Amino acid sequence: MFQDNIKSTARYIYSQIINDAEYANECKVLSDLLDGLDAQTMFKDDASDLLGTALYLSTLVSSNEDPSDYQDLLEIVSKIIKKEGQLIRRGNLEKFKGLYVIIDPEITNDRDPFLIAQGAVSGGAKILQLRDKNSDKGLILELAHKLQELCKNADTVLIINDHADIAKAVQCFGLHVGQTDLSVEASRSVLNINQHIGRSNRELDQLEESQSLDIDHVAFGPMFSTRTKVIDREPQGIERLQAAREISSKPLVAIGGINIDNIEMVMACSPDAICVTGAVGLAENPEKAARALSKCIEV
Repeated sequence: MFQDNIKSTARYIYSQIINDAEYANECKVLSDLLDGLDAQTMFKDDASDLLGTALYLSTLVSSNEDPSDYQDLLEIVSKIIKKEGQLIRRGNLEKFKGLYVIIDPEITNDRDPFLIAQGAVSGGAKILQLRDKNSDKGLILELAHKLQELCKNADTVLIINDHADIAKAVQCFGLHVGQTDLSVEASRSVLNINQHIGRSNRELDQLEESQSLDIDHVAFGPMFSTRTKVIDREPQGIERLQAAREISSKPLVAIGGINIDNIEMVMACSPDAICVTGAVGLAENPEKAARALSKCIEV
């Protein structure tokens, strides 16, 4: 029964990928594995979900006493899951544009970070990131749930910095990692396939490397000197942002020292999003500050 279930599910997958050149090798493996298949006689008009079937088959095979017996099959469904996940995330990229505000409990002028987030969203922020390097994880999770609920009720998405487990727990839009944080591969193994990953890049060569990784957007900076994060290098400046825009085929986030006085020159380089921290978090009126920045971006 177990093997029959695996075979019937694998046959369906074969019928769905047989005409996709990217899966030519996988189709040959499946055909050999299942004693030759005639795709024309199987499920051709079946409207079942390829991704759902691949996920089901992956779970089914992994539950076997010795999953290594089906290693080839696992590799095939893993490739399908990865590709389908990329397609889902690509379809959500239109949400990743505009004002991007980092919510950091250390950068609030001793105010509740949730109040800063409310002001940012009311002021037009399209993306929030929760960045907390110091609190206990339980407290971070509590705030993350509140921010996710705030974002769900607005036209805003939530990114969690560093903590892939918290990003998955709150089912937010995605995760942001730095160059020395959890690797992209390890992060992807924790997250759901629809959750995005962004990566920090402080040099152009890092940005070039990021183009080949399984990530969905890239951040480049700092653009200017900033008081909200210790930086041991010179700011990138506008010319290097222009170069970054030419290099990156992925959505590009400009970050670092950006405020109402310099945002227009940053916008001239056509980043997909502009990320600020202190320009909103330290503002006397976070909502008013976010609205002014948003208007500059929308022009």
